[in-house]
Amino acid sequence: MERIVSVIETEKQRLKLEADEESDRPIETAIERDEIIDALVDVQNDGAMYVEASVRRPAESFDLLDTTVQTIAGIVADIVDVEGPIHQDEIVVRVRSAWGLQRAGTRIQEHVTKAIRVARLSRGIEREGKFLNMPGRAVRLRNRSRVVSRTLRLPEMLPPAEIRAGVMDVVRENFGAQEVEIVNAVLRRLGYAASGTNLRDMVESAIQKMRVSGILTEHGDLLVIPEPGKSIF
Repeated sequence: MERIVSVIETEKQRLKLEADEESDRPIETAIERDEIIDALVDVQNDGAMYVEASVRRPAESFDLLDTTVQTIAGIVADIVDVEGPIHQDEIVVRVRSAWGLQRAGTRIQEHVTKAIRVARLSRGIEREGKFLNMPGRAVRLRNRSRVVSRTLRLPEMLPPAEIRAGVMDVVRENFGAQEVEIVNAVLRRLGYAASGTNLRDMVESAIQKMRVSGILTEHGDLLVIPEPGKSIF
């Protein structure tokens, strides 16, 4: 009888120890985390940095309006060579800044506009709307986060060709992407940490035109580049 009681007591102690060990174990709880994961491959990361032309006033030219159109046309070509595609208003900013002017009146704008026309004719500079670029030059997306000229970051100063190039890069690198993903990636590569409605509208408008022209096509919920022979340009 005593042996049976002893066995029972020993078993009670063993069960108590197991219960105590169980209660000391940490409770594993499933934790839900809201992780923002960019599923797109970002080969270019933030893109190539935008390089602004360094323009100097010719030593013999003290007054911008007295400087010949041909001389300014040469300066215009140099600016486009460095920054193209670039908006013609930004070219005016570069030129008047070289002469130390804070603003460009009507006469100065007209003078530089004439020089732009001469540069286009003499250097074969290409034009898309108000944006100028050197002939045959490939366009790539550029990061504007460090530019000195603040107007370069305005939505209306973004060249359509540059946006199209960025869209194509994102779609090509990821073998297709959703429109919202493309917009976010392009704006990030342009150097915008935050984007307003106007900026997003610019990129979305470019994507829509690329869809209509057949440069991009739908594949499920993705936009992709059509297979060779199926593109409609």
